[in-house]
Amino acid sequence: MLSPMHRQEMGVTSLPAPQPWLQVVRVILATALRQLGKLDDAIEELRKVLRVEPASAPAVGTLGLVYEAKNQ
Repeated sequence: MLSPMHRQEMGVTSLPAPQPWLQVVRVILATALRQLGKLDDAIEELRKVLRVEPASAPAVGTLGLVYEAKNQ
């Protein structure tokens, strides 16, 4: 996410409206990646969700399953 200073420098006056469905899609993608054994990719997607929604229960739960699969 851009800081206010960076937005001003780039000529960005407003950010696009949040898209809550995008976080759901990322959790679904992470679940599929986990099932395919692409655990690091799954973690990356879940971290993107948690940056936007730190209290996302689906993301936190799925992240736990990914770390369990990695034996961490």
